[in-house]
Amino acid sequence: IKAQDSTRAFKPAFYACEDFIKKGKTEKAIRCLEELRRTFPRQIKPCIRLAEIYYQLNEKEQALLFANQAIDLNANEALSPVMHLANLMRKKGDEALALKLQNRLLVSDMDTDKTKQNKQVQNQLKSTQILNTAPIPDVQLKNLGPNINSSENEYLPTISLDGQTLIFTRNHSGNEDFFVSARDSNQNWIAAVNLGYPPNTGLPDGAAMLSADGKYLFYTRCDMRSPNGIESGGCDIAFSFKEDTAWSSPQYFGFTINTTAYEGQACISSDNKDLYFVSNREGGYGGMDIWVSRFENNYWTKPLNLGAQINTDGNETAPFIHPDNQTLYFSSDGHPGFGSSDLFVSRKVADTTWKTALNLGQPINSKGFDGSIVVDAQGKSGYCASDRKDTRGGLDLYTFELYPAIQPKSSMAIHGFLTDKFRKTKLQDKGIYFKNLSGNIHLDPVSSNEGDASYFKVLQNGTSWLISVLEEG
Repeated sequence: IKAQDSTRAFKPAFYACEDFIKKGKTEKAIRCLEELRRTFPRQIKPCIRLAEIYYQLNEKEQALLFANQAIDLNANEALSPVMHLANLMRKKGDEALALKLQNRLLVSDMDTDKTKQNKQVQNQLKSTQILNTAPIPDVQLKNLGPNINSSENEYLPTISLDGQTLIFTRNHSGNEDFFVSARDSNQNWIAAVNLGYPPNTGLPDGAAMLSADGKYLFYTRCDMRSPNGIESGGCDIAFSFKEDTAWSSPQYFGFTINTTAYEGQACISSDNKDLYFVSNREGGYGGMDIWVSRFENNYWTKPLNLGAQINTDGNETAPFIHPDNQTLYFSSDGHPGFGSSDLFVSRKVADTTWKTALNLGQPINSKGFDGSIVVDAQGKSGYCASDRKDTRGGLDLYTFELYPAIQPKSSMAIHGFLTDKFRKTKLQDKGIYFKNLSGNIHLDPVSSNEGDASYFKVLQNGTSWLISVLEEG
């Protein structure tokens, strides 16, 4: 009963201190929090707030003192706010101070249910120690120019497998719409035009991503009802498919994918089996996380969180799985970085595990916002959104050449129609098999389309493949 009374008394007293902070009365806030710390010596929130305030006042030793006191009181409860403070320090160039806090967390006792977050701290510590602050030589970001960029914000690009079509989101007069551009005979981008309806509507439509075969367009639609038709669904994932030369009306995923939380920014693997997306649903590491669902037996499986190598207590957004199906690019404000959001790459170790995320470095990342990246099939050129000095608006689209350490495996697509050479008939729904001649590796087979007998497969460049089809007779 005494503990409950103590908690009941603490909350209004803490909110009174918070009110001083909101009104900019810093000295009164400090005195209030100091008194609160003496009255409620087991509460960590006053220590956390004092650490944050003193850091804002550039009194770094005082900030470190109160952050350490919070960790001493309750390392489990202090983990997330202290990591948030360490990330803030890192973004402002105080690497040494951030490392002191992270090292202090690493030697603290934590409950077993905090294991995954503790691993996340260790990964961030390792990443911080190896973060290379020197600009990568011979890498330059080039603004895509007035045919793509405007005084509005342009972001979240997607590019076709042949590199000839670019679709992106533009915040147009306060509403998000998709715009599309194509290359001319000189390989320059022509003036982008609104993609039209569908998929654009009067509602916010953003984060378009083409499938590798070009037949599907995945995107985020907000202000919708959730799949149960009752609760507000916020933002959900939808897709359209190609009907001749036009896109179909929106199709929505069921409750396995879309929930009452945020779901969006979807990207599908080149074999159309793994759907990566962003969500702040329960079970994550905090903020927005990247999740994946697999298409099995004609159903999408329960999404899996990509884990602590990818996700942090910050926001991980805009996943792009390269056609090689091994290399994942994404944006994050939680991993060690140079600005408010940086671009990262990770490589798949097994079906559900990933290597520690690697910061793409400067000048790809800057002191500002760098987000939403896609990479062409050959793994040579990247496209991203940034708000650096030469933008025409807030966010513009840029292109750059990838240096070897961040390049994916170079890929190509084969596609066509499966026919019987002698009968001149289409062979629908037949298995097509792929074998790597040099490594005796068998890839997952594909089936020819049930309608037009078309097929599509992404293969690694520089390798010899045996492609076979079995048919009676």
